[in-house]
Amino acid sequence: MFRNIIKSIEPKISVSGGILEINLKREINVEYISNSSLTLGNKSIVRILGIGPKKIVIQVLIRDNSNILPLVLNYLSKTVGKYNVIVPWRLSNEKYIIASSPTSDDYGNVYFIDIKNIENSGSGTIYKHNLETDKVEVYVSTIPSPSSLFYYDGVLWVTSVNERKLYRVISKENYEVFSQGLGSAYGLAIDSKGGIFVGDQTGNLFKIDYRGRASFYTNIPESFKGYHFAFSPNDDLYFSVPSNMGMNYIYRIKNGHKNPEVFLKTYNILGGVSFSKNGDFFWAENTRDEGIVFVLDKKGIKRKIMTGSFLVGLNLDLKDNIIVNDVNYIYRVFKKWIEN
Repeated sequence: MFRNIIKSIEPKISVSGGILEINLKREINVEYISNSSLTLGNKSIVRILGIGPKKIVIQVLIRDNSNILPLVLNYLSKTVGKYNVIVPWRLSNEKYIIASSPTSDDYGNVYFIDIKNIENSGSGTIYKHNLETDKVEVYVSTIPSPSSLFYYDGVLWVTSVNERKLYRVISKENYEVFSQGLGSAYGLAIDSKGGIFVGDQTGNLFKIDYRGRASFYTNIPESFKGYHFAFSPNDDLYFSVPSNMGMNYIYRIKNGHKNPEVFLKTYNILGGVSFSKNGDFFWAENTRDEGIVFVLDKKGIKRKIMTGSFLVGLNLDLKDNIIVNDVNYIYRVFKKWIEN
């Protein structure tokens, strides 16, 4: 009779290059475990990074196309464990260069910036993934040096880091300058009242009114890699300041205040930040070996949601599905996968 000795896999969601911990219900003799003892799907590869009597740490190289891959553990010529690993839905097989967070509209369509050709043309390409057709299409191709996106009230907003401007995109290739003089604009979010906030990499935070007039709001730490912004349900502004050297920080500016306060600090490289509708806080963080999506729920419990090689951008859509990207690809993680 088959008795599954795999207690859990943490996290259970992974893209290629992710690191997983397999927790066992009983001890095994590690001398009888090797890479060949573990299989994942039909084509994917498992590499053991560490092993103990009740825990196996692995890295996965995913080559199957399925979103649910069974991980099978064989021990002493018998199958002793099975557990499903969830692979996020890759929105396109094309390889991009993505350096900022995505955004999504009211219908679940996803927008992201590809900077692959920016050195040649001066303009990055903003793509739209159409949820209904499951196709990626060019949405805007001529905005100079687009750096960050935010969708709000039927409009896609785009900052330009070199032009120091904020663009308002009404429809495909239909846009206009909404505000300018914003410094090295790289970071964008809109609060529940429609207040637009744009970060300047040199350490300024601007607030823009409904007529496009920008005013200095407060000083924030400089960031040569730009910012990732997100408002909480009660309009506190959270933003990450990624850096390849030293400490990385997530700051919070409370609603009605202007002084940034440290919310989280780590030596890992930070990425995107986002909130669920009920106030759970999600962020991307990268160690030397692994990219991770964490969640901190309203009870103060922190846990890993997803693992990958290096995770850059993060956004939750209106249904609380996670939209996340590494440097080359963009993925959707359905809410039901997170909760089950």
